[in-house]
Parts: sequence; structure tokens; C-alpha cells
Amino acid sequence: MTEPPRYAYLGPAGTFTEAALRTLVSPDEAEYVPCVDVLTALGAVRSGEVDYAVAAIENTVEGGVTATLDTLASGEPLIILGETVLPIAFEPAGA
Repeated sequence: MTEPPRYAYLGPAGTFTEAALRTLVSPDEAEYVPCVDVLTALGAVRSGEVDYAVAAIENTVEGGVTATLDTLASGEPLIILGETVLPIAFEPAGA
């Protein structure tokens, strides 16, 4: 029996990055590996610890995500295989 693919993402469980990952592959079909930061998630792909990583390139708070862009621009090259758009709505406090 083959092992399911492993996906690193900015954790812990419940983050927007995990929500984006869930739009790409079900947790029944893959192992989700939460990471403390984008550098660790992408580094896990480079080291072979995981098969794939999901990282935000842009978000509603800061626009371009500098940590992701900087990590992609340095080190061993990585190939972007796909993208997803995750609609985010922030609710006012007390709503």
C-alpha cells in the first residue's frame, strides 16, 4: 500500500492556509503537516520531508506575502503546480 502524499502548510490546524489546502486535496487523501512558518513549509519540500507545500502568495491583510516570495526566490528552485483562491470575510467584533 502506498503512503498518501504529504502536504506542508502554515499551521496550526484551522488557519486560512489549511482551509486553502482543503480546497486542493481532502485530508482523507493526504497527510497534512502543519509548520510554524512558510520557510519551514517550503524547506520541508526541498529536503524531501514532504511532497508538496501550500503557501499564500497574496492575502487580504498584506497583499504580496513577503515571506513566501523571499523563500521562493532563494534556495533550491521549486515548481508551483497550482493555485487556489480562498474567499476571506472578516466579521466585525461582536457580530
